[in-house]
Amino acid sequence: MRVLHFIPNLKAVAGSSFLGYKAQLIAALADKADVTVLTRDAGHTPLGKAEIRTFYTADMLAMKRKRFFSKALDSLRPDVVHIHACWNKAADTLSKECARRSIPTVMTLDRRLEAWHVRQRYWSHKLPKMLLFQRCMLSRVGALHFLSSNELSSFETFGWHPCLKPKRSLNERTAVIEPFNITAGTSAGAMAGAMLALYRKVADSAPFFQMTADERKAEDLLLAAGMAAGHPGLATPGEDDMSVLRSLDGKAWRRIFIHAHDEGISDYIKAGAEQTGIRYPETGADTIDRFRMHAGSKHAGKDFAKSKKISKLKSDAALPDFERVLCAEFAVLIMKIRHSCAHRSDFARMYGLLRFNEYDEDSVRDRLHGMGFGKDAARVLQVMEERYNLGEGFMFADPLDDNGTRKLRQKLFKSEIQ
Repeated sequence: MRVLHFIPNLKAVAGSSFLGYKAQLIAALADKADVTVLTRDAGHTPLGKAEIRTFYTADMLAMKRKRFFSKALDSLRPDVVHIHACWNKAADTLSKECARRSIPTVMTLDRRLEAWHVRQRYWSHKLPKMLLFQRCMLSRVGALHFLSSNELSSFETFGWHPCLKPKRSLNERTAVIEPFNITAGTSAGAMAGAMLALYRKVADSAPFFQMTADERKAEDLLLAAGMAAGHPGLATPGEDDMSVLRSLDGKAWRRIFIHAHDEGISDYIKAGAEQTGIRYPETGADTIDRFRMHAGSKHAGKDFAKSKKISKLKSDAALPDFERVLCAEFAVLIMKIRHSCAHRSDFARMYGLLRFNEYDEDSVRDRLHGMGFGKDAARVLQVMEERYNLGEGFMFADPLDDNGTRKLRQKLFKSEIQ
């Protein structure tokens, strides 16, 4: 694992009786991971095997910060970025750049949000920073690291002012890892192990955006093969595709299986691996400790099959039984997509209905058009052709590739589906 630590002034931190633990912690982390520290002034602080990269004050000027961090991230390509500053504008710029690149972030607060600290220069210093960037930064980072349970409790009541208590915490992705230098019976190595576990937890919590283009392609290939299981000759990967599957390492399989678990397609992925003869490491995705990265759609769990349109469709005796079921399933899928509730398992189920059943295509097309789903259905078919290998001979309408389809692809990507 490659970890980048951002500490604005390492020399000052190392000389602090309270924060001095960081130097030994980073040295211990460097024994277990590839660690780089980005700082303005490192002094002569010993950090073991960790690499130190320094920057100039001019690099943090408003016009240069983003470019500097962009180049640093391109060069270092970290798996996780650990930020040790919560009132620093440069830290906000770095967290934004990490968010843009989907790099997991952890922030250590070092008790800088406790009431006694917030009250210092509140009107002239703290409040303007809260308004400009600080609160957004705290809610954006992947996880917040606290040095004690008391510090965590203080954060849960952190609002615009120490006297104002919020309705909910800014960020519920939190972890308490106590410093080894003030905790009896622990060591720098033990703290480093706990910190690495936190890094892994943050990375595992958003697997889709950690996946490379090849890993997403591999998931598509395995899904297609799994959906065609039991039907020889369907969705057989070519040699180029097989080379992509063979190139997957343990980390790639871990991300694929975690995402497949979230999307309800784990069984398809396993069946696809068996169909293609690809061996994979067992990953108990349902037992992995993870954060809940986003609240999800407010419509999640809603039974769209009970909507008025679907209820009216189910009572339409003019349609044969299977055509009525297919129209209802497709309409529900479109409504789920509209409300950001769809999963890959919904598309996989639709593939099976369309690919392996005989039905009256004209009746299905006309009924969905009459329900106001005509164009949306054609756009979904276009996506299913691109990502699920559904041939036009099994579609009830011509696929549509227009601006609405482009927006659909973007929505599915932002929803971490595909």
